Amino acid sequence: MNQNKLNSGLASYGMFAFPLAFLGLPLYIHLPKFYHDYFGISLSSIGIILFASRMFDAFLDPLLGIASDKFGLTRKKFFIIFSIGLVIFFNGYFYVPKVESETITLCWFAICTFFVYIFFSLLYINFYSLGLGLAHSNSLRIKISSFREFFSFLGMITAAVLPSIFIMFLNSEITAFMLYGICFGVFVFVALFFLPTFSINKKPVLENHTVKNYIDNLKYVFKNKSMTSLIVLFFINSLPVGITSNLFSFYVDETLKAKPSTSFFLILYLLCASISAVLFSVFFKNVNKLYALFGMMSISAIGFSFTYFLNAENSYFFYGICVLSGIGLGGEVVILPALAAEALEDHSAFANTFFGLWASCTKISLAVAAGIFLPLVSNSEKYLHTIPLGFKISFFYAIIPLIIKCISIAIVFSIRSKILKGATP
Repeated sequence: MNQNKLNSGLASYGMFAFPLAFLGLPLYIHLPKFYHDYFGISLSSIGIILFASRMFDAFLDPLLGIASDKFGLTRKKFFIIFSIGLVIFFNGYFYVPKVESETITLCWFAICTFFVYIFFSLLYINFYSLGLGLAHSNSLRIKISSFREFFSFLGMITAAVLPSIFIMFLNSEITAFMLYGICFGVFVFVALFFLPTFSINKKPVLENHTVKNYIDNLKYVFKNKSMTSLIVLFFINSLPVGITSNLFSFYVDETLKAKPSTSFFLILYLLCASISAVLFSVFFKNVNKLYALFGMMSISAIGFSFTYFLNAENSYFFYGICVLSGIGLGGEVVILPALAAEALEDHSAFANTFFGLWASCTKISLAVAAGIFLPLVSNSEKYLHTIPLGFKISFFYAIIPLIIKCISIAIVFSIRSKILKGATP
């Protein structure tokens, strides 16, 4: 295939990652604080709703993967249907009924969250499965991951910038997020226009296996050591991101006392991650992937290890942490999907089942982060009453994620013999 035509096809595919990432930033970072600050909803209540929604969604993701395999949901018409639903319910977050009732506001938040997660999962699972149809070699898998993650980071950077710009000109955070929701809808349908029209979901029969039912497909995935090892690794590695995503705004505001710099921190972090992802695809596409993953995760851990020691007086050091953490993240998000694609090379009939489990790992980690750590921070006065709020948040934001990240690094080192295909160039 002509190189320009190939790059054009990969860019058309990767472009859809832009609106998915654009949605993720407010969903995981801004909305808890937004509902807490403007509608007076307690962090404990928000945490409980997010925990319940994400846990249910995590349980549902493998089922959605099975349904995607069975009914061919990777076709473009289904992407359009799911996108319409996602745009409607995401915009619903910012049109809360004008009633002075915390219960109604919570119910509204819960309904929007439930449907946003379902439509997001359907798009996420089938989008990653669609990418398998473009990958037929190790170097191409890295390239696909790089295109996809480059657009993801571009979407997150845009998501970090727009709210600040809108608030600056509109002087209203609520109005700014309403406009933000409209922009999300525009980005989704522009990306849909360019999304490749082919479908890889043709129910191939491989190794005498066919798509049967939920239990059979799960058994098949969990019997495969490479797939199981990757799922365990991805779950553990998602926990630090889930915790820091939920507590980021609180850490910057309460510990660093640098709320005006929130967008700058995010932009620098995501910009370094996007550059790292692109450079990785250009210069490191033939390296040993597990060792490269070990290196990228180590960079993230080293950079983040200084976070606990920061405060309002030395908050400028957080820019350096954003750089190192971003570089590590950029490598991680390119390598992990490439390893997954290699593990699925001879098992593509079970791709959506695998990616359903993969997506559920993210949801469970975010559920744990919201359901446990938001209430812990909210109620910390009861058991950490002698410690200032900023240092309480630092403990939950910095120390616990760092410990979990070190566990992830140990897992990568321990499973290098189990993922034979992913460990070789």
